[in-house]
Amino acid sequence: MKKILFFAFILCSSVTVAFSQCITNAGPDITICGDEEVGLGGIIPSGASATWAGGVGTFDPNRNDPLAIYTPDASEVGNPVSLILNSSGGACPNGSDTMTIFVNNTPDLYNLDGFVSNVCPSVTVDLSSVNIVDSNNAGGTYTYEDAAFNTLASPIVSTNGIYYVRRTTNSQPPCEDFVSVAVIILPCGGGGCSNQPSLSDNSFDVTCNGDGDGSVDITLSGGVPPVSYSWSNGETTEDISNLNGGVYTVTVTDNEGCTSELTTTVDEPGALDATIWSNGGLTFCRFPPSGILMQSTPDPTVTKQWLRFGVPIAGATGDTYYGTDAVGYKLKVTNANGCELVGNKLTLSKYPNPPTDVIVSGPSAFCGGDSSLIETTVGAPYTI
Repeated sequence: MKKILFFAFILCSSVTVAFSQCITNAGPDITICGDEEVGLGGIIPSGASATWAGGVGTFDPNRNDPLAIYTPDASEVGNPVSLILNSSGGACPNGSDTMTIFVNNTPDLYNLDGFVSNVCPSVTVDLSSVNIVDSNNAGGTYTYEDAAFNTLASPIVSTNGIYYVRRTTNSQPPCEDFVSVAVIILPCGGGGCSNQPSLSDNSFDVTCNGDGDGSVDITLSGGVPPVSYSWSNGETTEDISNLNGGVYTVTVTDNEGCTSELTTTVDEPGALDATIWSNGGLTFCRFPPSGILMQSTPDPTVTKQWLRFGVPIAGATGDTYYGTDAVGYKLKVTNANGCELVGNKLTLSKYPNPPTDVIVSGPSAFCGGDSSLIETTVGAPYTI
């Protein structure tokens, strides 16, 4: 956070001070830290205009305001900065006055470790060993504080929480910066850990959806035997198998009460879908040659093969198939793991041909101008 230092002039009632009407005063010299700004307190004659000269930093709102806020440039740190206040115009002669700003180097801290934890058998953390970098290399001394910014008597801490590392320079005025450190104290058993256990794993995913053949192979390094295992699924063996897809956590505890925890994931492919259907019924006419369009859900992650009587149909590998035979059809889908599924069966049928029997109830031969009655036995559901 930037700090702004302002100048103020206080007149005591018991002192009589006489000011010349033609005074140009840039203000007193001052020493600041590199992260501070200066509220300038320039004085110029009434009716005159002001201009600040010198300095490579910024003036807010501009160089023409005698009360501007000056922010030093990074190049001015460690060097005196001379600011010259020039006044002109009005009833007084042109005036000029100089003030000097001394900019002390200020720490700029970064915590490269983020969080730190103890190494068993030790159950403490030394804050002075945290990898803290001062990008400004400002020098000075380090102090250590708790979460409430209370100074600690020692950098050695034994409880979880947020702590602060502060660096303060030896300059006048002193300049400082601080950075937070998260401390995690790991349990090491009652007597400390002589050989802290550590876990690694090799997990094997489920082959096909629903197979339940996933497994996790654990490797233990360190630890004082005998050791015990506790899995999130209730198992107590070192390795576990016959698993469905999911997240599994194991905790190992050695003979000293020292523990290590590991979480791993067993993946499982999604369920296959080989369902087929028809939007136009399952029965079609014999003549003219026709059939039924059967459909399935598009899925670019699988290959498809249409079956007739359970036998693959050559070239029938799309999402749809036009069946022209009165038989049963199915669809087989296969994913990248080689998992297969044969879906439901659609049995197509053809309408029977209508009867063509006719009955001649009159003479089958007759002369011109005569007639004979011809009848048919066709009835519902047929029409003539």
